[in-house]
Amino acid sequence: MTEREDTGRTASFLARAMFALAVICASLATTYTAVASLARVTPALFPGQQLSDIVPNAVTNIPVVSELPKQVIPKQVIITEPDASSIFNRPIQFLVVGIDRREGQDYAAAYNTDTIMVASVHPVTKEIRVLSIPRDLYVTIHAPSGEEYQDRINASFGVGVGSTNDWEAGLEQLAKDVELNFEIEIDHYVAVDIVSAERLFDAMGGIDVSIPYEIAVPDGLWYSNDDKTPEYLYFPAGPQHLDGYHAVAFSRVREPDDDLHRIRRQQVVMQAFVSKAFAGGFLKDPLAMWDAYGDAVHNNVPTGKMAGYGLLLKQTRGNMSVFSLADPVAGIPTISDFRSPYGAAVLRWNEENARYWFDRIINPLGAEPTPEPTVEAEGGAGSRAGP
Repeated sequence: MTEREDTGRTASFLARAMFALAVICASLATTYTAVASLARVTPALFPGQQLSDIVPNAVTNIPVVSELPKQVIPKQVIITEPDASSIFNRPIQFLVVGIDRREGQDYAAAYNTDTIMVASVHPVTKEIRVLSIPRDLYVTIHAPSGEEYQDRINASFGVGVGSTNDWEAGLEQLAKDVELNFEIEIDHYVAVDIVSAERLFDAMGGIDVSIPYEIAVPDGLWYSNDDKTPEYLYFPAGPQHLDGYHAVAFSRVREPDDDLHRIRRQQVVMQAFVSKAFAGGFLKDPLAMWDAYGDAVHNNVPTGKMAGYGLLLKQTRGNMSVFSLADPVAGIPTISDFRSPYGAAVLRWNEENARYWFDRIINPLGAEPTPEPTVEAEGGAGSRAGP
């Protein structure tokens, strides 16, 4: 072999080696980039989760790169997952609305919101905190026309529906008024009507409740879900099994007392629903449940976030606390009776107390907000907590 041939072979070998090394480096770079991207995308799509929660050992299984000391890898390319203070782990606020739509009634004709709640789901602590808002609360309505005026918060939904003749506009309007009046952020809305709620309760075989004496209806009253076929219903104190019709009826009645007692009834029903859903395995597969009953619920949750929210909901295990904006703070009333300039009976609200209650459900790390109530009775899963 001549010297020229030997030199040529050596050059060819070096060229092949360099090409192979380039391929390996490109593969490592591609793998690293993919894992780094997933590590950053995962918490956005799956709140409260890390890539290693979704794909075990995903981050540590990068050949060569995972074995290099961090001092060798430039600081700006080290994969880090979000901690508890990350924006990806902030609580997710849902506006939960119950709408008085009767059987056969057009959606655009249903203007009354019987239930208004803000549910805060916490990705870090895996819990749900719910705050009920009285429907007669006197707030500023920010109409689509740009006009601003005072009215019951219950009127907000109808203002939105009336502007475009659809539910979505009503829910967007209500979410906007909740945000602007209480200075909080609403991420998504979820709404269900009377007919759909009855279907959901019946689908899970009804619910079991223990009705407290103060919100019982022992003397009975006339009730109808269609204004055509009234029934005389009783809801005595103590354990009761309620099918869909009676569960919705109990959560809607206010004739024996007032809307503030109805809020307590709604919370009792909601807690029983969540308890039954987890105990009966109804929420073991949230996505399957959504596929089966999602048409009964109106919402603006993006499809891409459904899986992540479903997993987070499952991980809460029904750990839920409920509060009411009607409750006092440190002995100071949060709401008070008031007559509007037009003579309507409405409820004024104490802004400082309202901030306390919203902070109570939104605070991401569970620290006590100020001012502290004089008495705090914090319960466990599915509890009603507050001063």
